[in-house]
Amino acid sequence: YDKKSRGRVSNTRRVKILRTPLSGFVTASGTMFEVQALRRIKITGLSILASSRTPVTMKVYTLTGSYKGNEKDSSKWQLILQSGGMIPMGLSYPTPFSDFDFPINVVPGRTQSFYVAADSPVLVCTHDRIEGSVVANNFDAVIKSGVLNSNT
Repeated sequence: YDKKSRGRVSNTRRVKILRTPLSGFVTASGTMFEVQALRRIKITGLSILASSRTPVTMKVYTLTGSYKGNEKDSSKWQLILQSGGMIPMGLSYPTPFSDFDFPINVVPGRTQSFYVAADSPVLVCTHDRIEGSVVANNFDAVIKSGVLNSNT
């Protein structure tokens, strides 16, 4: 994401990666989770961990606010990335998606939800956390655990 310079003009772009730990994993075909901004952030993409290296169709949706109460309402979600025939890198390395069609801007104090869906249960997800608990954080954002879906 881009950070605004304080009174200085800069052509450089600082990108930070916030990684989530993996413990007690399970495979699923979909996962919903939340990102809460602590500072103004711009989310431009994400990576997944996959259980296989076979081609898969992946879709990423987003929703301003919490996914809770919107899990089954497709009209609330916006498709921001579709990747057909993507070949994941397997369990050894995270597989990055190409950048989203447009960056997702999140202002401090706001929550942005994401739904990552695959056409088969290849997503490797952590399941040993309570829904809504903090999975990863830094000075800019908090990633909260969500829900898994075995049917997309």
